[in-house]
Formats: sequence, structure tokens, C-alpha cells
Amino acid sequence: MSSKLVEVQCEAAALLVELTAAPKILEEVEKCYMRLLSDRNMDDVLRKIIHERLKTVREKIPAIKNKQKKRAKIPIIVL
Repeated sequence: MSSKLVEVQCEAAALLVELTAAPKILEEVEKCYMRLLSDRNMDDVLRKIIHERLKTVREKIPAIKNKQKKRAKIPIIVL
């Protein structure tokens, strides 16, 4: 895979991570990053960028799940 294509995929995934609040989407982005990291011919700089973004995704997934749990516990009052 060309490094330019990988770079574009990383940027698209990073935007998706910033915009989403759905753990399922973040898990799919995580799988995509893992697939990219499995490529042995990847540039070291891109590999480092992907590692950093993967770390961000992994930190964000539990935070969003916790936020959703708290939101679900808030009682809805109908007037």
C-alpha cells in the first residue's frame, strides 16, 4: 500500500474519531489502524503516527462508554 494512501486513511480515521461518540465506530477505526500497522513495508514516521492515533482511540472508547452509562442513569421527567 502506498504511503500517501495510508496517510490519507489515517487522516480520515482521525477525523472520524474526533467527530464520533459511538464506541462501535471507534472499535472499527481501531481495527483499521491495527490492519495498517500489520503492513511491514510502512514508513517509520507513518507507523509512529498510527501508534499515537491508536492510543487516542483506545483512550476514547472507555470514556465514551462511561459517559453513555451516566447519561442512561439520568431520569427523564415528563411534565
